[in-house]
Amino acid sequence: MTNVFEVRFGQETRIGEDQLTIKSKPHSEERGLFGESYDRMSPLLGGQVFQRDGIRFGFVRRAINGDLEKKTSDAYDEILGCLGDTELYRCWNFVPQINVETEGTENYKLFNAGRRQAFDRHYGTDSTKRMSAATGIDIHGDDLIVLFIAGSDEPVHIRNPQQVSAYNYPHIYGKLPPSFARATRIADRYFISGTASIKGHETLYVGDVEKQVETMADNVEIMLSQYQMDCQKTGVVYVRRAEDIDLVRGLVQERFPEFSPVYLEANICRGDLLVEMEMTCFRP
Repeated sequence: MTNVFEVRFGQETRIGEDQLTIKSKPHSEERGLFGESYDRMSPLLGGQVFQRDGIRFGFVRRAINGDLEKKTSDAYDEILGCLGDTELYRCWNFVPQINVETEGTENYKLFNAGRRQAFDRHYGTDSTKRMSAATGIDIHGDDLIVLFIAGSDEPVHIRNPQQVSAYNYPHIYGKLPPSFARATRIADRYFISGTASIKGHETLYVGDVEKQVETMADNVEIMLSQYQMDCQKTGVVYVRRAEDIDLVRGLVQERFPEFSPVYLEANICRGDLLVEMEMTCFRP
């Protein structure tokens, strides 16, 4: 019998042998993030890694108590240390109280510092070349949860020519910048990172959700233009304000009619961003 590990969104965080539920506020019937078959699994500190052929995927969970930077660094040490001869393809980072300040520093900035420290420890001067597609979003609860997919195929990490690479952001976004690529391509999948209304490194259209959706969709289309293959599309749209969800849903469906994402009410990595979306493309 084939084993399947599934990640879903729900009202409570739950961890079972074959399922992880992320506590969240879904606004759609479809609540799954991904499901992968596996042959065997092994424990990680606070998580699991699942394996099938050349694929590894899993999660790490850390309880946060004013020590987000260190716990993030520890979590990524655990993940990067378990990869062996595989390469990182995709990460989802669920960061508690992402826009709240802890001792004067926003939690997202603390998370970024811890993540970058781990990448630099493991990969040294080549660390930015090993950074994959990723999403950083709030979670309802006090635990940091990091999901990851890795594999033996050589990934291609891709830039958006209209955006500064996140790992080159200036210091106004924290003492260490975010550690991710705008998209990652492997043989049969194309992972587009969490994407928002950003050009260069600046947020555009603060307070205007309709314009932010338009700019976000433009950025996603730029990344899709670098794939240029027929594909099935899944993903998540994160919306800060519940009252904007119906409007956002209509605008996203108009731009991407074959895309049926999960819609979540969630705080986004920057306090001035009202909406963010991610996409995974599977070759049929």
